[in-house]
Amino acid sequence: MQYEIIKTATTFLMGIASAEQLMGWALANPKVSGVCFAGRSNVGKSSLINAVFGRANARVSNTPGRTREINIFSFELFDKEKAKKIDNKFLLFDLPGYGFAKASKEQSRIWNQMMATFFELMENKIKVINLQDARHPLQKADLDFINFIGQYRYQGEVVLNKVDKIKTQAEKVILAKEQSKLKSLAHWDSKIILASATKNLAINEIVESITDFLI
Repeated sequence: MQYEIIKTATTFLMGIASAEQLMGWALANPKVSGVCFAGRSNVGKSSLINAVFGRANARVSNTPGRTREINIFSFELFDKEKAKKIDNKFLLFDLPGYGFAKASKEQSRIWNQMMATFFELMENKIKVINLQDARHPLQKADLDFINFIGQYRYQGEVVLNKVDKIKTQAEKVILAKEQSKLKSLAHWDSKIILASATKNLAINEIVESITDFLI
């Protein structure tokens, strides 16, 4: 792996709470390059982001659905072959968790409006990492997201988190079947990464997929 993310350089820039605010930000920042993470509220998204980009960036909470804004971070890459930092700064978008059952109708309306605006504005500028739970992939909210993102032309892939919790042979068989379903449904790269934020599994593979897109 030639490039790595400089974990100590990841910096929080701002949180965006509405489609109107997002449109204003996009007009002020027309040249965007980066990656976004999208997944259900309880899939371990914050933990995975911290494993990839550095500790204490995304806020980890025991209460799902706490993040209701689009949180934007800047991050930097290091070229190991040339032993120097890449001049460009890239952006990480931590999207609010989708499919949170306790969200009010108004929260859901705002989220849907923000997501539609976000993906319309960011098309071809960022890579999409769709994070799902390896134990319970392809929930209705996951399918809704896959169908929604299919109308745009994004590069991206599915990361199945918490794979370390798959213990029995029966669970492994079920996971293999779900992977086959995902490959037939996903509108982007058929590659599926099996990962664990807590066990640091496949973190380098995720980093490589991001840097391959950016460089």
